[in-house]
Amino acid sequence: MSQKMFSSEVEGGKFLGSIDVIQDAYRAISQTSSTYQLDTSPSGIKVLAFNCLSDYTIRFRNGEGLVSSDKHKVVDFISTKVNPNLSINKAAVELFELHFKELSELSNQLINGQLVVTGCGLGGYLAILYTLLHQHYADLEESNGSKTAKRPICITFGSPLIESGGHTAFEDQEAILAVLDAMVTQNAESYQMHDYSKELGSIRKTALYHGASKFNESNLSPLRAGIVFQFQEIGALNDISNDLIEKMEKKQTRMIIKSRNVYEPTKKLNDMKIILTYIEWYMKTRRLTGGYYDSYKDAKSATEIMGKNEAIRHQLNLNQYWKKTVEENDLVPQKEGAKLRKRWLYAGTNYRRIVEPLDIADHYKRGKNKLHGG
Repeated sequence: MSQKMFSSEVEGGKFLGSIDVIQDAYRAISQTSSTYQLDTSPSGIKVLAFNCLSDYTIRFRNGEGLVSSDKHKVVDFISTKVNPNLSINKAAVELFELHFKELSELSNQLINGQLVVTGCGLGGYLAILYTLLHQHYADLEESNGSKTAKRPICITFGSPLIESGGHTAFEDQEAILAVLDAMVTQNAESYQMHDYSKELGSIRKTALYHGASKFNESNLSPLRAGIVFQFQEIGALNDISNDLIEKMEKKQTRMIIKSRNVYEPTKKLNDMKIILTYIEWYMKTRRLTGGYYDSYKDAKSATEIMGKNEAIRHQLNLNQYWKKTVEENDLVPQKEGAKLRKRWLYAGTNYRRIVEPLDIADHYKRGKNKLHGG
């Protein structure tokens, strides 16, 4: 059965708006008189709102330059082995640095509860930095076996990390450039922070399914309608060509299909555990014939060769999985010394215990005399 494809960021945002989360976040910002303030929404959820001192906002609005993250160790939780340095706004990182100690303590207090983090303009920048910090602490808690750590929702208005107009964001790089080009003229002289009260009120009154029917074209697919809707939301639809929309539709179709074929991490780990049991069975059945190391290295009979070939197939699958897992872990912001989650740690230890002797046997089978540890 074929499935419909959607580009639903705007509709998803309207859904959040319909259940008061966005309104609660914006209300918290308007009631915040300090750099940050923790409140409880009417629904009982903690809301951490960031505001900005005027001098920092002026510095940010005046386009104060970017600085390297390696000069500000308070954001080293964002760095990765693959991308050790990143550029970050000087005013934002200095303000974050000023409050880092108390924000770290606050994160530890809030790690097990539901939390919405929000901010507007430069405050949105700080909200994103804090959310990444909170995510980092949640990773550390989970790696130590905690099952109670919760991750926050981050809602920003006019966030400079997402989009200067504050309405929506595109993952497609070509679309981002086209949108910025279309908006540069209309935003060039606007330094006033946008008031979102009208939009939020409109979201509450708008039906969630309202969208594609607003367009003149009645034959729009849900995916194409979603893309067009996003351009319309930021007032750039008239400046965007149909060719670009068509290219975006094709690219997002490929991305959606690809994402549907990706294993959920826990399921993939369980699949690898099943494969590992086959090699464990191979190991146990070779104990009476000199052990699985020698049987694997010096297989001679048809039965031994068949068993070895089956073990090799499973060995290759495991090697590829753990190589990819390590590479992906290197891409994740994580301080040196932080642990993997225990499930992966135990599974990886079992993998090395069982498969490593087979790799050593292969090494010597190929006539190599020295083995270099990795």
